[in-house]
Amino acid sequence: MPRAKKITLICYGISFAIYSAILLWGLTINSADFFGYGLLSFYLILPVTSFGTALFMQIAKAWLRWLYPFIFSAYGLAIPAIVSYAGLSAPVIFWDVWPFAFIPAFLGSGIGFLVSLKQKS
Repeated sequence: MPRAKKITLICYGISFAIYSAILLWGLTINSADFFGYGLLSFYLILPVTSFGTALFMQIAKAWLRWLYPFIFSAYGLAIPAIVSYAGLSAPVIFWDVWPFAFIPAFLGSGIGFLVSLKQKS
């Protein structure tokens, strides 16, 4: 298997595992801990994960590096809706979460693209 595809599989796998762990954590949490869960997962872990992985994939010239921000930003938006549906029995779209889902992944891809251009010259 080529190096670019291995990097892609590893990065997608790590991100999927982290995002799935946060989803499972949200589904099993009690209502008293929602504030800490929201702060830790949506304002720290998910943005850092998506930024770092997108940056690394761009610098390493991974195979599906341009698809990563779209997939994991959508997954980052789906997690609060799924958790709120399970806890509140009503689907809620949290519109204040979208910047923390989209901006880090696209920013990491953009910076990684610029860094990879600098490495060529």
